[in-house]
Amino acid sequence: MLTCAGNSNWQQHWARPDEFHGSSNTWAYFEVKQLDVQMRYRWYKMNIFIRWLAPTKQTIILAFDTRSPITERIPGSLQDPGSNSLGDPFWVYARLAADLVDLQDSAVWAIRNKVRAIETERKPIGKPQPDYRHLHDVARHAIHVSESLNVATETMEGILVQHNNFLSQNFPFQKTNTDTSEDIHRQLLFCKDMLSSLRHRHFPLRSL
Repeated sequence: MLTCAGNSNWQQHWARPDEFHGSSNTWAYFEVKQLDVQMRYRWYKMNIFIRWLAPTKQTIILAFDTRSPITERIPGSLQDPGSNSLGDPFWVYARLAADLVDLQDSAVWAIRNKVRAIETERKPIGKPQPDYRHLHDVARHAIHVSESLNVATETMEGILVQHNNFLSQNFPFQKTNTDTSEDIHRQLLFCKDMLSSLRHRHFPLRSL
């Protein structure tokens, strides 16, 4: 059992080869904070439970507490996985991680635009009169975005570890295409690296 605490969580359980006949249950939970131009914000959740049945290569997916645009993106992202991908239970996470990267990228740029607007404001003549409430709100939102990025990156690292564990197992009914699983692993790694890059880019904004 692997658990990562924070705004995002990853929890994984692998059954023994003689338990569930080579099936697995996984759960992942991510949150992304989006800020609009009027400083209104919304939290978007990606709360996914997956049961994978190795003998039949079936994937059962439950999504909880979804809202637009997550509601519309999940079905589109999971269409046409291909028969080879269905032999690897992590194909779902490879698809959804790409959506997560898009949402986090948008969240980082929204904060960046707010900071840039503050930097380019005309300096008043005489004693400055900064809007401390506005500055505090921008900093607060930046911290939340930073926290969700930190935990999302750690979550993806945990998923990669568990994918390696999956590839090392010898399930009695395992039907995994090695090339396909390696491609899935590369997709997961790419998304993890993108989140890590966004985290490093966002760090100076949090320090303001």
